[in-house]
Amino acid sequence: MIDIKGEYGNTLDEIEKMILDFHHQWSIYDENSLLYKMNHTNEFVNLDIDTEDIIKKAMLYYDETQGYFDVTTCSLNLLWKEAIKNKKVPSRYLVKKYKNNHIHHIVLNNGQIKLTHSCQIDLGGLAKGYILNRVVAKLRKNNICEVIVNLGGSIHIHKRKGFR
Repeated sequence: MIDIKGEYGNTLDEIEKMILDFHHQWSIYDENSLLYKMNHTNEFVNLDIDTEDIIKKAMLYYDETQGYFDVTTCSLNLLWKEAIKNKKVPSRYLVKKYKNNHIHHIVLNNGQIKLTHSCQIDLGGLAKGYILNRVVAKLRKNNICEVIVNLGGSIHIHKRKGFR
């Protein structure tokens, strides 16, 4: 939800499109998404600027948290999701295999990415905040000074001093 005071032309439509584009780009379930392609190939995949940026941030946060923030848990999360659905505990082999994934299985090279060792990534832990920052930047660029943005619990409120 975005609440903007006043009339600002196509800005709201542009922001909605930007949010949907990010959602489609970073979905782990949509077979047409960039993230799905990255997670299901052994080849290098070309990255757009935002995806490269968020992956670099994920790698930085991994290092800053000594591995506690880790986007490479996707395979393990999907394994357990399937186990719950089927009411069957996954094999120890698969749990161990996916548990050993880590950020160093991400290879970035000149705007391309390759995931090794059956590694899969999920950007959900960063995506809302990243998208929120991009939305706020777009609003500021369009001189929108009074706004409330709520992206599923990630909230930004901006009001310029003296603005009514």
